[in-house]
Amino acid sequence: SNPSSFSTTPNESSKLAFIPDNSTLTHRFTEWLATVHNCDFDENLTTLGYSKSLNNNCARQRRGVYVTRDCKEGDVLFDLPSSTAIVIEDSETNDAARGLSFLNISKNQEWKPYWDVLPTRHSYQFDSTPDFWNLEDIYALEFPRLIRDSLARKKRIENMARDKGVSVADLQYATWIVESRAFNILHYDNDDVATNMCVLLPYLDMLNHHHEPNGEMRVMEDDNTGEIFYCVVAMEDIPAGSEVLLYYGTGNDSSDELLLHYGFVPDDNEFDLD
Repeated sequence: SNPSSFSTTPNESSKLAFIPDNSTLTHRFTEWLATVHNCDFDENLTTLGYSKSLNNNCARQRRGVYVTRDCKEGDVLFDLPSSTAIVIEDSETNDAARGLSFLNISKNQEWKPYWDVLPTRHSYQFDSTPDFWNLEDIYALEFPRLIRDSLARKKRIENMARDKGVSVADLQYATWIVESRAFNILHYDNDDVATNMCVLLPYLDMLNHHHEPNGEMRVMEDDNTGEIFYCVVAMEDIPAGSEVLLYYGTGNDSSDELLLHYGFVPDDNEFDLD
């Protein structure tokens, strides 16, 4: 792969329906994916970028993945080799335990190009979940289940931080990273026994949510080598310059569940009760 495929010249950029992310950190990240993990990105298919709005100020935009040419339904927009998957856990624990796992994994500097492009607590890409809020704001939510679950997570994080001798703020952020970005994937062993694995998938986790997605994440196997790939497939024809969008969560989450896990409430959600 040619890492420079993620860049465009100013003249090319002006013709696109989005603003390509040509930052140094993003270039370093995509170059690392291509050279270290052999990610075979099609240079004319997808790229990271920002929507053209708000005076084209990238610092105030939602970063996403865009197609740079017309794509047909069923096209594989990109695929990630299994080596890119960061396994947070291979057995179900709880959110604070997953956050602690990430906190320990994030000390591995081999993954630094990916750590460097993750949202920080002070960036525009950060959507705080209610456990970051003060108690008054949590109780103002007026949804009993959401209040209960938000307070329970807050308490689990505080207890885990105290027990493990880590910063509450650091563990809270680590928990947010996992809850808002990780994928739960069923892994089958040689005996076809399924294990639910919580994994971070660099690049793929930069796709944004929509209640009517045009893309779908699939796990595929190479028929020749048996290697596993994490792919995004077009669910419909996607015109050049369009953002690739997934549905977060289970596919039928209510808005309070999306707020709890991802930090946002969608404008339209058919799964909300009247």
